[in-house]
Amino acid sequence: MIGIGLLGYGTVGQGLYKIVSERRDQLSYILSDEMEVLRVLVRDLDKKRDVEIDKDKLTLDFERILDDSNISIIVEVTGDLEKG
Repeated sequence: MIGIGLLGYGTVGQGLYKIVSERRDQLSYILSDEMEVLRVLVRDLDKKRDVEIDKDKLTLDFERILDDSNISIIVEVTGDLEKG
């Protein structure tokens, strides 16, 4: 299993999540392994999003992504690094 941690869930993050989810079989064939977004860092857990995601995957805590031994790839797709 190739676990992905996303930093950000705006337009690009949601697009990446959608591609990984919808093309799971194709990606598994190409990579000879399954790929899944396991955790996503967001600023607001309750924000309405265009691409639905299991709320259990969302976190406000970056350390939850860093400390998750199942995550082997971290993808940063935040729009504004200066904004807190």
